[in-house]
Amino acid sequence: MVLQRDMDLPVWGGGKKGDQVAVEFVGVSKTTEVDETGKWMVKLGSFPAGGPHEMKITQGATSPGFKLLKKFLDHFSSFQFISYSK
Repeated sequence: MVLQRDMDLPVWGGGKKGDQVAVEFVGVSKTTEVDETGKWMVKLGSFPAGGPHEMKITQGATSPGFKLLKKFLDHFSSFQFISYSK
C-alpha cells in the first residue's frame, strides 16, 4: 500500500456500536469508539516518506479487528498481507 507523505493519514472502518478501536502506526497510537451508525475514524497525522511499515488495528476488548483490517486493505490491491496474530 502506498500512502501520501506529509499529509494527515485517515484510517476508518465499521464495527459494533460502542466497541473500542485502536490503531498503531510508526509509533503513533490513536483510539476511538464505534459510533451509533457503526462507523469510526482516526487521523494519525502526517509522516515522511519511508517504509516498509506495519499498521495494527484492534477492535473490541480483546479480539483483533482482523475482518476490519482486511476490509480496509482490500481497497489497496498493491498491499500484500504478510501475517496475522492475536
